[in-house]
Amino acid sequence: MNKKFDKITKILRIVFPYLGSVTFFLTLVETYTYKGFVSKFLILDTNFFILLTISSGLLSFPAKTRLRRKKNNLSALFLSLNALVLPILIVTYWIMTVMETIKYHNYVFSTYHLQPENFLYTIILSVFLFILFIFSESSKYKEFDIKTTAKRLNAEYKTKEIVASIFVILGLSLFVLDNVPKTLDSIVNYQSFIFSNLNASYAEKMYARWGFYSDYMFFVDEYVKEDNAVIASPPQETPWLNVGNASLDRYFVYPKYIVRSNLSSLPSDVDVDYVLIAKGLWPAEKEKYGWPKFSVSAEKIWYIDSETKEISEFSEDYDKNHIDGSYGSWGLIKIKK
Repeated sequence: MNKKFDKITKILRIVFPYLGSVTFFLTLVETYTYKGFVSKFLILDTNFFILLTISSGLLSFPAKTRLRRKKNNLSALFLSLNALVLPILIVTYWIMTVMETIKYHNYVFSTYHLQPENFLYTIILSVFLFILFIFSESSKYKEFDIKTTAKRLNAEYKTKEIVASIFVILGLSLFVLDNVPKTLDSIVNYQSFIFSNLNASYAEKMYARWGFYSDYMFFVDEYVKEDNAVIASPPQETPWLNVGNASLDRYFVYPKYIVRSNLSSLPSDVDVDYVLIAKGLWPAEKEKYGWPKFSVSAEKIWYIDSETKEISEFSEDYDKNHIDGSYGSWGLIKIKK
């Protein structure tokens, strides 16, 4: 058993720097593209690669004597390089945050096609590796050995308890990876704006939090005059994760009622009065942007320019071919009855 364990840790020690480098690359790819891009082609999500890298680093945890045994030890070199890169990553994220505070929400993605929220996954990976680097360099952990620790745990706890604990830790790690970057990015950006714009209006504060989405929903609320109107929204999927969220939409347009549709049709169990025209705000493949993807018999159509906020009005039916942006990517349809 000990020989098998030694063999596994030896393999992990060899694989660890290469796996870490690949994971860094994949997180940076999703910074430029969108969350889920990697899983689309490799099936496995970047969160899986991050957990795998951290786990392999812990299981192949090198004592200081081992770490220095070879001058060209790749694991030691990889951890050292990460320690140098981490401050650069943090400063880069801070610059992105400052730019979005000074300019507008989503400025970095619109201008440089980089997503600060996804970039946080790279920073989280780097922080974990830096902690591992600190431990490996600390004299306190000089004689640390994962095999000895495993023996001690096995002596004190039953195997089932250890396995259950491992699954709990992995589950918590997945939860952290799924939620911390989004929450942290939102808090940092919003609080930066609030502290630098203490006299901002309600609309400005909402824009700082939601970007164009809040302006769009204010526009919908203004042009839907009837309080009892039923408004159809796109499905809550990429790229309409916010505008397709009926509960969130209703916060802006209450007491008007929001019903969620699907990609190809309006809901058949309710009498719809208005239909949202929504390009989508979340990163996705080009062909997914734009909704409705079907024609609608309309009494009136209003389009709002996402940059200038200018509004255009037309008295004609909605043509599904308009989703290419020739008329406008965002707007509102009043259904002809």
